Amino acid sequence: MHSEAHAPTVHVHIFDTGLVNRQLGIEIRDTNPQIPAMEIEAMQSGGETPLQHGQGIGFWIAYWCLSMLNAEVDFDYEDGNIITMRIPNRSDD
Repeated sequence: MHSEAHAPTVHVHIFDTGLVNRQLGIEIRDTNPQIPAMEIEAMQSGGETPLQHGQGIGFWIAYWCLSMLNAEVDFDYEDGNIITMRIPNRSDD
């Protein structure tokens, strides 16, 4: 877990983006400390280097799965982490 709090708060919101391609949107908000920039940068670059790397495997696996779905992932911080994922509609394949 990313938090030292006894009972961290996490909220998950699932929504239709309303866009023409009707992507599935998933927003996760928590009250945890900010995800380190090096974690996010390592995932978004698609690889790790000795100076730019993640600290664990769970976050990397989740990001890899979303990448395989051609999902867009955004990270923000506002009194907690906000991770927004937009997964394309695959019904046309």
